[in-house]
Amino acid sequence: MMMSASVSKYLSGSFALRGDVNRLKDAVNLVQNGLVPLICIDVEAWERQSSKVTEVGIAIYDPASGPSLFPTIETTHLIVKEHLNMVNGRFVPDKKHQFNGAKSYVISQREMAEFVRNSLLRFPRYAFVGHNFSGDVDWLRSLGINVPSDVPVIDVADIWQLSRNAGGTLHGVLEFLDIPHYNLHNAANDAYYTLLAALVITDPKVRLKKGLDTYTEIKGLSKSQKRRQTFQKTTPTEQVTSGAALYHRLLAPPSTSTSSTNNN
Repeated sequence: MMMSASVSKYLSGSFALRGDVNRLKDAVNLVQNGLVPLICIDVEAWERQSSKVTEVGIAIYDPASGPSLFPTIETTHLIVKEHLNMVNGRFVPDKKHQFNGAKSYVISQREMAEFVRNSLLRFPRYAFVGHNFSGDVDWLRSLGINVPSDVPVIDVADIWQLSRNAGGTLHGVLEFLDIPHYNLHNAANDAYYTLLAALVITDPKVRLKKGLDTYTEIKGLSKSQKRRQTFQKTTPTEQVTSGAALYHRLLAPPSTSTSSTNNN
């Protein structure tokens, strides 16, 4: 597939990032030109014994499925039968039974691994998408799943760190990119939202609009703020007294100055 002119022009531009800009360029090229299917696998483990995998989520975006204004992402949620009663909640929320899709599947660990293996064999070529993907790879390999080392990886956390020093949690990235999200810490939801974040954070128009091609130092959250954010169950609210002012703050296009010539 030939690289689109707009993507080619973007990649030939200048970047003021911290780190290897080629990681970003490779990701933009793969995603925005629809070169290969994208597979995101997210793993959730028991907080009291992290070697116990409790959930696996798989999200797949195949650009060959046809053009669409909104991407079609196939998402599957697997709950490990042997660890069904292992419940989180002290350090991270337990969202095992809050998949945003139609149905979760309770399956033995052995058959779960077989499902993942078959998913990876579905396409002759593909790229992995993840958020701190190396951790998920370690978990998958501990289950006897061969994760090929020669497959390209688009790591949303790595791409974020090229632009910002903090705020790179999945929640933080989704908030920054204005992607609505719900029930994070469910493996399938996280896989879906991570893949969606990869599609958006590699979009040249979004990157230019958000100033992501210039490295910027920002203040990170404290431990207590991160914990409140992790367990937050409601959306923050703001009291508003003027609808017009709110519109101009959120939705109005930037004002442009125009000059007029008096012909009299």
